[in-house]
Amino acid sequence: MRERRGKLSWLLIAVRVIMIILSLIAVYTLWTNPRQLLQLGFSFAAALAAVWADLIITDGLERRAFPGKGVIWSISSAVILALLLWPTNYLVTYPGITMNMQRYVQVDDGHPQGEIAGVLIFQRPAFPVDWLYAAVFPHYTFEKQEELGMPLDQYNQMVRRMKHDANTIAAAIALEKAGLGRGVIHIGVLVIDVVKDGPAEGVLQPGDLIVGANDVEVHRTDELMQVISGLEPGDHLEVVVVREGETRHLTLQTAAREDDPTRPMAGIQITDEVVYDVPLDIQYTQYLLHEGGPSHGGVLTLTIIDQLTPGGVTQGNYVAATGTIRADGSIGPIGGIRQKAFTVARSGVDVFFVPAGQEEEARLGAKNLQIVPVQTIDEILEWLAQHAKQTEDG
Repeated sequence: MRERRGKLSWLLIAVRVIMIILSLIAVYTLWTNPRQLLQLGFSFAAALAAVWADLIITDGLERRAFPGKGVIWSISSAVILALLLWPTNYLVTYPGITMNMQRYVQVDDGHPQGEIAGVLIFQRPAFPVDWLYAAVFPHYTFEKQEELGMPLDQYNQMVRRMKHDANTIAAAIALEKAGLGRGVIHIGVLVIDVVKDGPAEGVLQPGDLIVGANDVEVHRTDELMQVISGLEPGDHLEVVVVREGETRHLTLQTAAREDDPTRPMAGIQITDEVVYDVPLDIQYTQYLLHEGGPSHGGVLTLTIIDQLTPGGVTQGNYVAATGTIRADGSIGPIGGIRQKAFTVARSGVDVFFVPAGQEEEARLGAKNLQIVPVQTIDEILEWLAQHAKQTEDG
């Protein structure tokens, strides 16, 4: 019996050493790469299994018999955890935290002035326990992952790319408004795709940069569309394109649109091709557990302007804002507006700027919060200039 207890004691020591190592691996994974959910989950699951082994062996040492109590407890807890934490094909969105934007971005030669908050909400794969949370805590919403239209990993990569683009656009617009740089510079119309059997097939190809059409210089998609709209179906469209660094003059014959035979089409999918003039060095804080997305673009633009404006732009207001930023300075819609309003309302801000058209949904999350809908960054600046907050000094 003594020999058996000695073996169990050594086994217990070995299990506890393994448990410590696995726990350290899990913590290291959480610290260095928290977005590797599979690796992180496996590390914590292995550490938990070691805890259960510890309980079973300890029970065996104390009872000097088959550790039935430890086995039953371990199996029961494993079943309960599996039921509560089994992955589903849903995403859950719920309220998060506000973020001090003056700490998030630091502009070379800039100085933080006013209080400006961004807002982060949480979205992740849902577990059954989240429906229990939703019954207790407000503003939990669920949607099927299939509705994303792509795998979750690909979706996360897209969001990270959009966040990077939002940072660049925000910086360029803010510096231009502060009198530095040329902002967002439109250099032409980029062909993304050519419609099969359409007028442009065999003439244009993806990657072509259209810089002229029918003797008119073209810098934006709306300029190209204006030229095309002035034609009749069947008219020729002469375009100047840059392809692999070489300028080419090409001609295609327009066709009638299927939805409106009186209007011409070229049969191409296009977007604006732009470059960003950012003459100052700008640093962004990389947060460990939450990466965010492009919805901070508007408030980031405001923060950079504030740092480069003597006295700031908030006029004493504690400001929060959300919304994407477009190349023309307009504020675009975002998801999770109700959860964001609920989060902001708990932080004590004076005003929350939201994309125009989303204000009613935002008020469902924060009825007593001053919510101001805006369409452009200029509207935010104008509202702040007209609503200076009175201080105790007058």
